[in-house]
Amino acid sequence: MTKDGTKANDIFMTIVQTAKKLGVSAYDYIFDRVSKSYCVTSLSLLIKTKKIAEINYDAC
Repeated sequence: MTKDGTKANDIFMTIVQTAKKLGVSAYDYIFDRVSKSYCVTSLSLLIKTKKIAEINYDAC
């Protein structure tokens, strides 16, 4: 595999694993981004939201 191919594979697997951890279908997420419909919440926003919820829970 080429250097670019390895990098592309790493990025793809990172998206798949992050989506899985957040309970999002990786297929739906990638399709949403490729089709530019942007109906699925971005993974970065889901991560931020989850982190805020954890912080608020810890404060109680």
